Amino acid sequence: MIYYVLLYVTLLTGLFPLIMFIGKGNHLNKQNNYVLPLILLIAVSSIYEYVVSGVLKISVIPWYQIHSLLEFLALYYLFIKLIVQRPKWFFLTFLGLFLLIYVYSFFCLEEDSAFLAKSINKSFLTLFIMWCSFLWVKQIFDQKTILSLYKESSLYVVMGLFFYYSTTISLFMLSSYIYNNDIYFNDYWLVNIIASLILRIILSIGVWKMK
Repeated sequence: MIYYVLLYVTLLTGLFPLIMFIGKGNHLNKQNNYVLPLILLIAVSSIYEYVVSGVLKISVIPWYQIHSLLEFLALYYLFIKLIVQRPKWFFLTFLGLFLLIYVYSFFCLEEDSAFLAKSINKSFLTLFIMWCSFLWVKQIFDQKTILSLYKESSLYVVMGLFFYYSTTISLFMLSSYIYNNDIYFNDYWLVNIIASLILRIILSIGVWKMK
């Protein structure tokens, strides 16, 4: 019971950042658009998973693979806008590596190993998030804006992403094994749902703090 309550609350909360972004007129300020692809993807994912998986009971395995690509592109855009002080090779290298890993993950995309493909992509995304978060923090210290950091919406965006990916990486790495061996999958997946809910709340706070 609590699993499905949290699931639907999380899906509903996925709409909040985008609604707030549009409602507050944040889209009128181009400096805020760094987060738009991410919150748009979260909103679309929430609707898709509710309608396709929840109502129509259709497998979301193909969507998981498409989502991994869109997820990386949204995060790539976000950090390339946030991180000004970066090595020129950094993002191009990660883009090239992701494309190679993403193509490889297609070979793991079968009904009985779909979570393996997801875990491969998610592991690389986590590495990307960790590294970008480090560069962003370094940039903040170099710019000596640490005292007013709590006022910046980007703090909440980066903090939320770091929390979610660092919390769920072990789950995704083990998800294929847990699913295939039927080891109380919903109990483990609850970790992802709760982490997703917290991420969406933190993103909503970040959007609210945008000027």
